[in-house]
Amino acid sequence: MKDWTVVNGEEMWQFFALALMMGLIIKPEIKDYWSTDSMFSIPFFGHFLVMSRNRFESILRGFHLVDNDTVPPNNKDRYIKFGSFMDKLFQNFRKAINLGSFLTVDETLLSFKGRLSFKQYLKDKRARFGMKLYLLCDSASRFVLKALPYQGRTTKIENSSWIQELGFGGATVMTLLHGYFNKFHRITIDNWFVSPTLALRLKQLGTYILGTVQKRSKLMPKWTDKLAKGQVATYSSSDILVERWSDRREVLMLNTFMGHQMEEITTTNPNNNREKPSTVLVYNATMGAVDNVDRMTKPFTSVRKSFKWYKKVFFYFLDIAIYNWHIIHSSFRPTKEKLSYKDFVRVLVREILEKYPPQRRSLGRKSNTQSERRIGTHFPKKILKDDSSVFRDCHLCGLEGRRCTTAFRCETCLKFFCIKSQDSCFKRFHTLPKPPVKRKHASATASSTTTSQSLMDQSVPRSTNSEIGLGFGEANEVRFHEANFESNVEGMQEEEELFSI
Repeated sequence: MKDWTVVNGEEMWQFFALALMMGLIIKPEIKDYWSTDSMFSIPFFGHFLVMSRNRFESILRGFHLVDNDTVPPNNKDRYIKFGSFMDKLFQNFRKAINLGSFLTVDETLLSFKGRLSFKQYLKDKRARFGMKLYLLCDSASRFVLKALPYQGRTTKIENSSWIQELGFGGATVMTLLHGYFNKFHRITIDNWFVSPTLALRLKQLGTYILGTVQKRSKLMPKWTDKLAKGQVATYSSSDILVERWSDRREVLMLNTFMGHQMEEITTTNPNNNREKPSTVLVYNATMGAVDNVDRMTKPFTSVRKSFKWYKKVFFYFLDIAIYNWHIIHSSFRPTKEKLSYKDFVRVLVREILEKYPPQRRSLGRKSNTQSERRIGTHFPKKILKDDSSVFRDCHLCGLEGRRCTTAFRCETCLKFFCIKSQDSCFKRFHTLPKPPVKRKHASATASSTTTSQSLMDQSVPRSTNSEIGLGFGEANEVRFHEANFESNVEGMQEEEELFSI
């Protein structure tokens, strides 16, 4: 990396803004975002030029959250590469929201097909191969509170004795709920985590549980009888209620805070009206928080293809932070004014670049390109000399074949423009997609010489109504008043010089 220069905070914000924008506009490769091909080019990355492609790739290549030289040689924690980033992030998440009574724990899979010792294969997930993370979310707002990355035997379980007592699934739930005990929360989990032992342990800690149970679980009693469709059987012991309900298949529900009750569900089709256990209805209403995170963020994820697994995990946490921010932002707005997640990210990128605008560096001679004419900062200024206005020909009027003088000049373009009306030349020149091309005309000197010769050969009356063209175009005419002929010719030559300037 020969061209490397030290980054600063503003440049890192610009880097994150581009990474988020790449999630809204999907391209096969990073270099395609800066492509000049008309089929691939994007004005945001090309003309606006927040950051060059080489600079973006250099920052992405050297991106680290901790100095590798500070990692102990006998370290077994793979997520030590994140330093204190994850702990500080989760602390901010807890401070940002008042929790509801229901929490949910579920797993998600971050796609990764590189070589990694703790890479997982989950056939039911869309990615199938990747890094598994366990998320704790608030069921009502679907706000992400905490995440526990899976890394095999070195997974950071709060108390290693929980694995032997509750199994790995139960130890995962206890680790995520650490800090939320004795607050009477109700936890909704699926059959991978649920066990009667975990239910009793959580109840001792002032936390209740609701979840599905595997039918073939060794910890559950064996039933030989079969239930008809819609039939329910209940079993209760030690403050635990287990319900067997037969729908399309047999479902087992375990909970420690609800009694058995059937509720009738009405639909638009009267033939589908039926009764369901209230535990099933509560489970369906509170379990989808983690799935909602994937549904919202996966289509617009800022994660890029990378051989470095920790970069993908970091950008995933960046998406989670923006997802949580979107939830907080939506909670303070009426329903009609709420932004979709896509529009929220777009507005966020715009505000980042407004706060940390890119520093444009001119290389060589300043070019008067279309982007500079339309995007740059332009202000008119009245030109004065000895307390009197200095008038010059309007630049745009000259391009359009008219003649008009003005005392206002653009401080950036250094050209004079009319600003007399609402549709002024100053406004039109800096907003037109393409300015008009200057009309071709004959040489001014030759035309003036021919005109002056014809005037001397012919006896032309010096009246105020006589009009003689000077070759500047149909609109450029000079009216000769009763005056000395030589002074008229000198006046024409001066105006020809001004026009050429």
